[in-house]
Amino acid sequence: QVKNLQRKVGDEWQNVGQGAISLDEEIFLSLDGGQNGLEELFPEESVAYRLTISLDSAAGNEFQNQTFATTLHVAAKQDVSEATWPEEY
Repeated sequence: QVKNLQRKVGDEWQNVGQGAISLDEEIFLSLDGGQNGLEELFPEESVAYRLTISLDSAAGNEFQNQTFATTLHVAAKQDVSEATWPEEY
């Protein structure tokens, strides 16, 4: 489970969204985790994010020193009045 998604602002990490996120859940990079106030990037700008992942509390010691692998998919659109989210991405 993703326990937390954070965005770096200056030297501090700020929470994005509201609480835990399922690994198969679609979220939006905004202060509320929804489509309002989406993250805006300008040319040549970058933003740092970090995810905090946790194991199920019932997981045994056999998971110690193991590797966790996942895929992160980011979709973006241009911020113009005619822009829409693609049907599939």
